[in-house]
Amino acid sequence: MKIRSMRSALPLVLALLAGSTLGAVEVSGGLQLSLAAPLGDLKDMVDSTSGADLKGFALLDLGAGHTIRPQADFLYFSGKPGTVTSNGTILNFNHQVTLDVGMASLGVDYLYFLQGDPGRGGFYGGAGIGLSRNQIKLTYQGFSIDDTDTKPCCDLVVGYQFNEHWYAEASYRYSKWARKEFFLAPVDLSFTLPAFLVGAGYRF
Repeated sequence: MKIRSMRSALPLVLALLAGSTLGAVEVSGGLQLSLAAPLGDLKDMVDSTSGADLKGFALLDLGAGHTIRPQADFLYFSGKPGTVTSNGTILNFNHQVTLDVGMASLGVDYLYFLQGDPGRGGFYGGAGIGLSRNQIKLTYQGFSIDDTDTKPCCDLVVGYQFNEHWYAEASYRYSKWARKEFFLAPVDLSFTLPAFLVGAGYRF
């Protein structure tokens, strides 16, 4: 009888535990806008021209300073490249060519708040991974062609939460673009697409 009663009570106990765990997770959302400095091959591709990043996210507060941040963002650069080298291949671009690089990504960050609570303010840091759809577009005298590659991306994050809503953040983001052909030409190319971002955000 005791064994049967314990078995019948087990689902109820698990349900109560699951409910209390989910109930302890506080969820908020927000937007972040950042300026971005290109690094690596990306710097040569856009002639050191700064870019911009727009991010939308949800913040899951797990307690004791631990948070998970699922996010979607779009990072964009545009410049007039001169010479770009990839895998020993030298690409000389006409000075009238404009090269646009757009990176649309989905990912998740783990962030730790030193004060133990994202709403109390203070410093935080973390890292994340995701998947990025990286597009390179060439425009010359009104004619444009583009090519896209999807690659993993990762980031390192440090920031400061001023209050319950506003914060400032700096991050290093890395991804790459690699194709066995470039605009239908059989050329093995690979470009690194790292960037340093500094921005501000608002949590709802």
